[in-house]
Order: sequence, then C-alpha cells, then structure tokens
Amino acid sequence: MKKRILTLLLAAMMAVSLFPAAALAGIEYTIYFQYNIGTPTKSTIVQAGEGGADPVYKLSELLEEINAPEPIRSGYAFLGWDDGTHIYSSESEY
Repeated sequence: MKKRILTLLLAAMMAVSLFPAAALAGIEYTIYFQYNIGTPTKSTIVQAGEGGADPVYKLSELLEEINAPEPIRSGYAFLGWDDGTHIYSSESEY
C-alpha cells in the first residue's frame, strides 16, 4: 500500500513539474496522464495549450530528456482540447 501511495505521489509531482517543460517543448495539447496503480485508477493532469502535431511522440522525447521514472513513462495518455473534449488516446509505452 505504501508503495502505491508513493508511486501516485511521485507521478503527481512529476506531472506537475512537466507543465513548464511541456510548454517549452511545443506540446500543444492538454495531456491527461492516467496511471493504473490499483483500484480505482488514479489520474493527474498536465495542461499545455491547444493545437499542435504528434503530441505523443513529442511527449516521449520530453520524458526521455528529463529521465522520467517508469510510472510516468508507462502510463496511459489521453490527449484533448483545453475544454476537456476527448480527442485521442494511447495505451503505448512512452
């Protein structure tokens, strides 16, 4: 249980810290990180503008660059507009 809580805390802290880096890297979608760390699935959100191209690829580059831990790299990513409309999802590992 402690490991799950620590994993969630680490994931949330990393996701929050990605906001300025994501904006600088040109990721222009709202990015929803969702981690399956038990029941129910926990989520954390990072927003980085709207529009853009190939955000999953750019996100993977960003995560490699900052050497993100595995809970960040292997999460589900849901990408949508700033108003929260769901437009894209991916289950692939980053």
